[in-house]
Amino acid sequence: MIGFFARAAIGDLVVVPDAIPTRRVLIGEFIDGPERRTSVILPEMYGDEPMPARLVRWYPPVNELELSAELSTVLRRPNAFTLLGQSFHQEIFDHSYGTYYADGVYATRLWTEAERFTTEDALSLSLLSRLASTVAQAQEAGLSDPVQIAHIWQVLEVDVAERFLLDLKVNINSPGSLALKSRTLAPLILAALFSLLTTASAAEPQPNPNGAKVVNTAATGTPDPCAPAVDEAVREALSYMQYDVWRNACLRAKSLAEHPRMRGDSRAATR
Repeated sequence: MIGFFARAAIGDLVVVPDAIPTRRVLIGEFIDGPERRTSVILPEMYGDEPMPARLVRWYPPVNELELSAELSTVLRRPNAFTLLGQSFHQEIFDHSYGTYYADGVYATRLWTEAERFTTEDALSLSLLSRLASTVAQAQEAGLSDPVQIAHIWQVLEVDVAERFLLDLKVNINSPGSLALKSRTLAPLILAALFSLLTTASAAEPQPNPNGAKVVNTAATGTPDPCAPAVDEAVREALSYMQYDVWRNACLRAKSLAEHPRMRGDSRAATR
């Protein structure tokens, strides 16, 4: 109880297993500090006696079957409160946030609402992911004038180091999701590019690189410390692309947004 009311800070997460038959796990984020408390009345459990409480923003429930056996076991222990070890943090973040940075890992999640995800969809995602990895590598190398790619297929010919490639985890449920991770900016670049491409026109030249603006979600709800770096990377990606690449990338991103109804949680705009 001391941890819940005195230590848990704003932005910290709380994980609550529901009744076993529901197979649901609730994950929420404290939206105020421990100095601010409220009270609730739960007549079915405690009658009319007010009970101390804290305000929490709840995320969509998680199917417990999607959690690791280790985490599920810890959550079902008969303790009122348990401080989860750091080894569980990324798993919990994966189920809570779309795009985030934590413990040296950059991650993004793209959701699909359609029941079918075809090989053509997978190809489009692969090309866009490879483009993001190529740009992340070029940016880290500090190339002031990178060789421009004339066609999107050329990204397959670029020698990309393994650490810039994206780890992919697929949830085949419908709606499903694709979680992409890396210890480089590549996943955040992909999320931002996907947003930009799906809102742009393939029939027009790419936006002025200096006019691209990207916003990614942050794990704590505070301003994202990665946003400036991602902004710069996306501007570099735009300068990296010649018109044919831009057009092809636009068409593929729009196809993903329309057919498997893929979406992310990054926002992009041009000015």
